[in-house]
Amino acid sequence: MKQLKFIFPELIVGLILFILTVTTFWGTENYEYRIIHSDGRGYYAFLPAVFIQKDLSFKSTHAAEIDSYELSIDPHYLVVNKKGQSFNKCYPGVATLQLPFFIAATLIDSGESNVTGYSLTFLKLFHIGALFFGVLGFLFLRRYLGLVLVDKRLALITTILIFFGTTMFYQTVFRPSNSHHYSFFLFAAFAYYIQMFFRSKKLKHAIFIGLILGLIVMVRPLNILVVLSIPFILGDLKNVKLFFEQLLQLRNKQLILAFLTFLISISPIFLLNYAETGNWMNWSYEGEGFNFGFTHYLDVLFSFRIGLFVHVPLVLISAIGILIMLNKVLQTALFWLGYFLIITFFISSWWSWDFGGFYGNRVYIEHLVFFALPLAYFIKSIRLKWVAYSIVTVCTLFIWMRAYQLVKGIIPNRMTAVTFFKSIGVFGDEHVGDFAFNRDCEPFGVGPRKILLHPNGNTPMRFDETREFGLDVSFSLPIEAKLNRYLFHLEIKKTLDNNSDYKSVFVVFDAYDTLTNYREYQARPMYEYFKEGEGETITQIIEQEYFINPRTNINKINIYIWNSEFKNFTIEDYKIEAKEYLPFDK
Repeated sequence: MKQLKFIFPELIVGLILFILTVTTFWGTENYEYRIIHSDGRGYYAFLPAVFIQKDLSFKSTHAAEIDSYELSIDPHYLVVNKKGQSFNKCYPGVATLQLPFFIAATLIDSGESNVTGYSLTFLKLFHIGALFFGVLGFLFLRRYLGLVLVDKRLALITTILIFFGTTMFYQTVFRPSNSHHYSFFLFAAFAYYIQMFFRSKKLKHAIFIGLILGLIVMVRPLNILVVLSIPFILGDLKNVKLFFEQLLQLRNKQLILAFLTFLISISPIFLLNYAETGNWMNWSYEGEGFNFGFTHYLDVLFSFRIGLFVHVPLVLISAIGILIMLNKVLQTALFWLGYFLIITFFISSWWSWDFGGFYGNRVYIEHLVFFALPLAYFIKSIRLKWVAYSIVTVCTLFIWMRAYQLVKGIIPNRMTAVTFFKSIGVFGDEHVGDFAFNRDCEPFGVGPRKILLHPNGNTPMRFDETREFGLDVSFSLPIEAKLNRYLFHLEIKKTLDNNSDYKSVFVVFDAYDTLTNYREYQARPMYEYFKEGEGETITQIIEQEYFINPRTNINKINIYIWNSEFKNFTIEDYKIEAKEYLPFDK
């Protein structure tokens, strides 16, 4: 009973997450497909490929996906290198953590005639696994804060706020196959065991540090930067010096065993690389990389598109806590600032600096662990506690409003200033699809070479009940286009009739192989706010990025406007430009 009392908060959190999952996710349209989705398909695919299909070409795994979901889905997680070898570009950390739940699903489905790894049993146990690691993240964050704050009540309140007042709970429940809540758990465990080793000097804690750091790299290699948080975790230079003096004492074998544990825990990366390509080392993100600089440094923090401080206001309150810490624990605050500035430099330098959306700048989720202590200082320093709790409650309600809107499909994952403010307080099924976002990041590569395209038809062009399609243009890809990236930049000058709207009006990108007629469609809403520019002329920008994957033989892209429900508007002018980016070594 004492142990149950000790983890009682985690039991409540787990129950809340499970109820949210059952009542708002399971049973909804296409929910099976959305459990393991996007990059999560690549993270998970290692398990069925290794243990069921025993095929690291992933062809059998992809076939199992198609059969299970009854959808024609592209294996986007598979890339082809210059030698023509196909491999999974994702890393196996999530699969490693999910292995116990995969084994349980295998045992449950063992009596079935065709076990593929994609039955509802496997999918639901994967989702339960995601909830489990979310709860573990809560547990280790609470324990870590309990050590450094001493005040257990404040540690619990702060942990609740970080978990439920940010996008952490949303990722855990509604994006279960994303990697960030797994990393959140590992970051919290890392912080906890750093503190435990510093206090106890025990060998087992050093080994845990090595294991956890290895798993952090397995899930997301760039997160090796978490080692830069050690000074912040320990608090001051004196503690940092004592920590490393103890760790580096070779006679204690702590460093050696911790390092060996680290190497063992990351070994699956190299073993899988060799099994897939014959090489121990392999850069899996072919055609992607860093544009080091400060071009988007402020964008990742303050833009309406994806800005951390704009979309997750509790984090802004936590940043205010840093100002308080500067007066009370100067070294700790400076260590935090150094860590935050460095990780933001790397995050903002990735070519896709908005990381494809996922509301609230998803790549900061694991780093929320280190926003907890400043938030606790903010709460602690406000004399009128009702003021402090009122502020953090408003921030939490804002996030839950956004989570509801995201789940319902009212808002997109990324925003503009207009859609950010117009969408506040908008609820109800009638508002599904009211807002959209239509800009991709500039591709990674040498370029761009700009190609002006000329659509068929003259502008102004009237769209109404008599016109469904219009302003089509074709772009033929050069023969040597494999591994090239393209950005199609559209400027659409348009006027919306009074009492009409742009819902169900799309710009369609139809990419296909002229020989086999294999096709990939992208339909972007031709609006950001569905009634924008009613009765007046405005200009809209749409940017669509395309990567020419060697797995396909796509050689042509058609682009056109599709007025699927015959809305009333006029295209006054229409300009489209293709920007071509070559791989750096091409």
